[in-house]
Amino acid sequence: MENVRLENKKNGYSIIEVLVAIVIGVLVIEAAYLFFPLGSRIAREGETLNVLAQTARIVLNRIERDIRQTPNLITNLPASQSEATNSIFLIDGYPEDDDTDPHYISYEYQDNKIYRKEIHYTDPNNPTIVVSYDFPDAVEVVETNEAIGEDIEFIKIWEGQNLVKIDIKLKRLQDDIRFLSSVYPRND
Repeated sequence: MENVRLENKKNGYSIIEVLVAIVIGVLVIEAAYLFFPLGSRIAREGETLNVLAQTARIVLNRIERDIRQTPNLITNLPASQSEATNSIFLIDGYPEDDDTDPHYISYEYQDNKIYRKEIHYTDPNNPTIVVSYDFPDAVEVVETNEAIGEDIEFIKIWEGQNLVKIDIKLKRLQDDIRFLSSVYPRND
């Protein structure tokens, strides 16, 4: 018997293997091309929601801190969310001097922003004397007025079960975020 040895060595790829590799490569590139914009959009939306959430937390923290520290809420808050107000007026719980020179804080919603004002009132006959807000013909003196949050779609403030409740919604383009918070006012 003769040993016949057949050697059939391939020295390259067949045309079918090359075509399959090209098709797979094109599919991978096409998938990357299609999913890159989607990933970018999702990242932008996530960033927008993050900014909105951070703004909402800042606004809520400022309002909650002032409500916790105030000796007196001047705004008579409604008892239900359906009648809620979008502003609040209170005595500053961190007086610079003492309670004989009352300072006030006001939060107001205007033009999709929340403004925080620090105020005191003076006697119209003697502007050097600080008086209460309900002093006859008291003159309002705004010490600071700053926007502490923007992109606010609405803010609702009301009272329920001895709590001040705050519902705030922020919106930028098609993204929005909403928070509901409750805070106990200071109990003297």
